[in-house]
Amino acid sequence: MAREGIGEVLPASVNKLLTQQTPLTLKGLQVVVDNNKWSVDIMLQKIKEEVFFTKSELKQSTRSLILVVFIDTTLYDHNTLTKAIKKKGSDQDIVEREFQNLRDEMHAMNGEWQAANEQLQSSNEELTTSKEELQSLNEEVQTINAELVSKVEKLVWANTDMNNLLNSAEIAAIFLDKSLCVRRFTSQITKVFKLRNSDEGRALSDISNDLKYPALLNDIKEVIESHLSIDKLITTNDKRYYKVRIVPYTNYNNKVDGAVITLLDISFVKALKIKK
Repeated sequence: MAREGIGEVLPASVNKLLTQQTPLTLKGLQVVVDNNKWSVDIMLQKIKEEVFFTKSELKQSTRSLILVVFIDTTLYDHNTLTKAIKKKGSDQDIVEREFQNLRDEMHAMNGEWQAANEQLQSSNEELTTSKEELQSLNEEVQTINAELVSKVEKLVWANTDMNNLLNSAEIAAIFLDKSLCVRRFTSQITKVFKLRNSDEGRALSDISNDLKYPALLNDIKEVIESHLSIDKLITTNDKRYYKVRIVPYTNYNNKVDGAVITLLDISFVKALKIKK
């Protein structure tokens, strides 16, 4: 592949380079390109040895890689090139400096990698600690949740027991909050107050009733403010008689938080007295 002028000397120079360690320089060669002659210097240098396996035999071998540098000296004399090469140093020195710089960079990168690895390890330890704390907290939450579920179940059963007690005793009752809105009521109260399940939360003043009791709302307010109960005998529009009792409703802190109205139908007793 070499052009006329160097094809004759290049193979022998390569073979010579393989037997020695120092670079080889060929100066003042004349290369013919398109019938024009160019002055060329050639520098040859082994740069490294590479281990490889041959195709024909599975055995390890080594081969030398050769760097071939072509220097166009047509416009420069040999003395000038020689001084420039000496000034910059030999190619071997340049390669060694590059390798040293690379080693320094790799050493610095290794230090940074070790620092990053230590930081990552520290973060991993913190993450492990946080995971253990989270797991402990989760166990506490599960315990609290189980306790809450148990309390809710007890509350549901207590509420069910109270409803059964009120219904079995046939007590007509309505529970009000401080704003005189319906909290809850028993089924017997619907004989007097026109209540439905959807009325919970409605103001008592919006619900019609059969009692001839115009002072009902005022009496409820008085009970809440005074913490004293009120008992009255009230008739209905259809001439029934009810003993109406209004008492304060106390919450779990033993504070008045509304009122309870109970109605006891005494029409039968009243009728007996009238007959006598």
